[in-house]
Amino acid sequence: MKITMKRLASLAMAGALALSISAPAFAATTGTMTNPTAGKSTRITATYEEATVDVLVPATATAIINPLGIGYDVAKSDSTKASFTGQICTVPMAIYNKSALDVKVGATASATINQSTIPMRLATETTKGHGSEGDDDYVAPQTSKSAFVQLEVASAPTGMSSAITSATGENDPTLNDAIITESAKSATWGSVAAGKKLTLGTRAVTVEDMVTLGKATMNATTGVFDKFGATGIALFRLTGDCVENPNGGWIKANATASPAVVGDGFVADITFSFKPVVS
Repeated sequence: MKITMKRLASLAMAGALALSISAPAFAATTGTMTNPTAGKSTRITATYEEATVDVLVPATATAIINPLGIGYDVAKSDSTKASFTGQICTVPMAIYNKSALDVKVGATASATINQSTIPMRLATETTKGHGSEGDDDYVAPQTSKSAFVQLEVASAPTGMSSAITSATGENDPTLNDAIITESAKSATWGSVAAGKKLTLGTRAVTVEDMVTLGKATMNATTGVFDKFGATGIALFRLTGDCVENPNGGWIKANATASPAVVGDGFVADITFSFKPVVS
């Protein structure tokens, strides 16, 4: 996905003014003044300039709600597998910055619940409850059909740096293997601050500045993308928990539901935003 960001004309004017101020003295009009009180004038023209931010995200992806937390395996190019466990799991996903600018990533997300005879709901906090029974802050575990789902975006771990900077593009097999491997590690997601996690609900929620993507290296001759920067890729996922044995159980959708709806679950729509980092 390529997004064009507009730079304010005032910034271009400020840049032109700075150049004018730093110009050497001989650039000014020379010669004697026949009328010392007349003065001299300068006209500065500000011109609109576009900055292109080229960032790629997957158009679609899949996730599973697995109350037993068994998870699934993902095969790499050498046929070895990485295991993903948890009650809410998504396939490995990444965001790729192919532009010559550092970019801050934000996200807005909402979800639509699948039709069911006993609809599930999305919880605003963990379904497991917290505290000890009898304490003032005790919250009992939920018993209805519900799931707590969060979007997390993590900077690529340092262990991916070599695979990132040597990749020929987003489809590079070595890079894809590194994304699978690092996405399966708990440590990869441990650095995501609580305030930068987006809790999924049926109403749209936005979190700004989730992560910063480093700029790419551009071809010196053509000016187009050449190589990813070491921090030019971020990983993202949906994660969370759900009630293992809810009242009424996890069941398939009823007969009046859309044929595409095969059971309890949700469809998440995520819109990422990209803002150039201007020094």
